[in-house]
Amino acid sequence: MNGLPDQAIMEKMDQSVSTWFKRAGVDREAFDKERWTIHQAHPHVTLENYRCRLLHRFGKIVAKKIIIYLDLKYWINFRKVLLEQRADSAYVSLFEILTEQVNRGLSYALSASGCSRNS
Repeated sequence: MNGLPDQAIMEKMDQSVSTWFKRAGVDREAFDKERWTIHQAHPHVTLENYRCRLLHRFGKIVAKKIIIYLDLKYWINFRKVLLEQRADSAYVSLFEILTEQVNRGLSYALSASGCSRNS
């Protein structure tokens, strides 16, 4: 095995990204095309600078939303809820509320550890 994710995982990740773009009201195809055009026109821009610019643009979109930062223990328990494993009913209720808010485009939930690497 070459260590790369298999095709099914890549397709699921792509679908998740597409869903995020749709919820944020961004045309992904136009966004991708614009990004490549900018990147090709400025090949001297470092990956870190490009990443910062891209994150700034996403920040403008997200700035209009309520951002909820969650400790890792919440994500662990939300994963249990999602996988239908045994979890405290409070996590089930909170998961449902946050999922509904995110689906309506009213908020984003981030983990504290995810913020440092902008996953």
